[in-house]
Amino acid sequence: MHRPRQHLNIPTEIVRTVVAIAETGSLSKAGERLGLSQPAISSQVKRLQSLVGGALFVRTANGTTTTDLGKVAVQQARRILEANDQLLRLGGNHEGPQPLRLGMSTMLAEEFLKLHPADALADMLVHADMSPIVIRGLIDGYIDIAFVYSNPSLEMEDEVTIAAEADERSVWVRSRDFVLRPGAPIPILAWPGDDWMIRTLTKHNISYKIVFRSPNHQLRLEAARAG
Repeated sequence: MHRPRQHLNIPTEIVRTVVAIAETGSLSKAGERLGLSQPAISSQVKRLQSLVGGALFVRTANGTTTTDLGKVAVQQARRILEANDQLLRLGGNHEGPQPLRLGMSTMLAEEFLKLHPADALADMLVHADMSPIVIRGLIDGYIDIAFVYSNPSLEMEDEVTIAAEADERSVWVRSRDFVLRPGAPIPILAWPGDDWMIRTLTKHNISYKIVFRSPNHQLRLEAARAG
């Protein structure tokens, strides 16, 4: 009988301690920031060092500095903390003013980022995904407001309030040298979820085949150019 494999996990408290030491340059100052005693700080550092297999900090005349291994560890620790904090923000669990949780279709995200400088996004958490997923975020409560394409799943849900609607004209394009044989199915570059193009073809009984599917809008453009 095989025992289930046990995965090692690094507690978030230890990760936060390592970042605090790197930022303050002192175990005692890190302890003051986190409300921990210096022995507790030292114990957490020793535990992480035993997990990663080497020293993370060295004492110098000017305080505590990171070793080469420590620099890599601190970099990864910051990523872990950012992921932890982002996950908490999804449910509104965030200290201080709550950021606006904005959802939008990936089709709209690129243009949105062009029109808004980085400082305008400081108090905003942007969630870009397929329209049905963003709609589900509205229903489940981890997205506050969203810009999405009309989708049957939206029409069936009473929990979503539509504040404004706009009709956008769709244009079908093909490469310059592309010629479709009479009666042959139309090759489609599609993306999961936002399938209004396929619904239109089906409604008019037009034959099609999906030749490329990706949630990445830029990849679809590259595939169109290659075709």
